[in-house]
Amino acid sequence: MKFRFCGDLDCPDWLLAEISLLSKLTSVRIKLLSVQVIHALTGGQIDYDRVHMLVSIIHLSEADTKAVLAALWFIISSAARVEISRPVLADELQQLGLPREHCFSISKAYEQHRVHIVGYLRQSSLRGPRLVGMPEWRVGYTLASGSTTGGVCYSHTAKAGPFATLSLKYQPSYEDRTLLRHTLQAATAGATGQVKSLTFDIDRDTLSVLIRELKEARKCIISPPAAAATNN
Repeated sequence: MKFRFCGDLDCPDWLLAEISLLSKLTSVRIKLLSVQVIHALTGGQIDYDRVHMLVSIIHLSEADTKAVLAALWFIISSAARVEISRPVLADELQQLGLPREHCFSISKAYEQHRVHIVGYLRQSSLRGPRLVGMPEWRVGYTLASGSTTGGVCYSHTAKAGPFATLSLKYQPSYEDRTLLRHTLQAATAGATGQVKSLTFDIDRDTLSVLIRELKEARKCIISPPAAAATNN
């Protein structure tokens, strides 16, 4: 059977398997969990202390808690992708065997935040990682040995000469299900954010090429070639 919130495809087997798990929670708790998922879907963080409090009444394991969040994440994000209406989503969830009150709770939370969810997904789709803050850098010099002291790198393999060490902080860009997996792993590890860091060395010639290409890219962004041709 095809479902509109699944993009007119069959409902995934794993989601069908989690319906009974969702049914164990009250409709009020399902709505509150849906709000937590929506908050993460729109760039926020899931409050896992609150999540564990909401599921503690039925003593869910860590794996079952993640399964509940994954199911709600799929339902809400899939519905937002195709922008279906609240009545359609509630009706299709009921066809999957979810209690009527639970369907109402999920669809109501979805409807209340639908515009925000759709807007955020559109804004974040087809985007690469985003830099956080300004890059940090320092300059060193490569000689011919095998250690680093005071910003001077002694190496048998690297080309002798000056180099720069760049440190970047960035926020990864994930497809929504991958983002959920990352969020769940971060919570298990006790992480509080999604910002990562990357540090690398770059020699003078490569740095010159990078700077030149970044300037060209900036020029194209400010004045696209097609627009320039039209003006001429």
